[in-house]
Amino acid sequence: MAAYSKLDKEIFDEFGEQKQILKEIASNVKKVINNPDFIKLNIISAEEAHYSAKEGKILYQLHRYKERNATLVNKKKKQYFKRHGNLACELCQFDFYAVYGEVGKGFAECHHKVPLYSLNTETTTHLDDLMIICSNCHRMVHRGWSLD
Repeated sequence: MAAYSKLDKEIFDEFGEQKQILKEIASNVKKVINNPDFIKLNIISAEEAHYSAKEGKILYQLHRYKERNATLVNKKKKQYFKRHGNLACELCQFDFYAVYGEVGKGFAECHHKVPLYSLNTETTTHLDDLMIICSNCHRMVHRGWSLD
């Protein structure tokens, strides 16, 4: 008697009477596996599989950066929470508290609608100049994703 797995039985029970569909599926699987591009994409060289690099060295850097006002950010978060009852991202509606519970309570980022880096001089920022945004959307906006 030939041995078979529980999954083999499930597949046979579901498709046993549908030989044409099974032939099409098998044909498509063979096409993908025999495609040279599939093979190139799925073969990992020994060098790639065992790549390593040193990290953690202490470096010292001198940076110039534009000042941000933490009080302004806190006031924006409080204003938004008072209006909406949460700190959900204004772009995708992700809410850290809803997903992560207590550890996500009060967590959100604040984005300047007019980026500070684009300003040549010190400026006054109003709460309406800011938006509540999640970390993912914030990164994408700074990579060039348009808010429009």
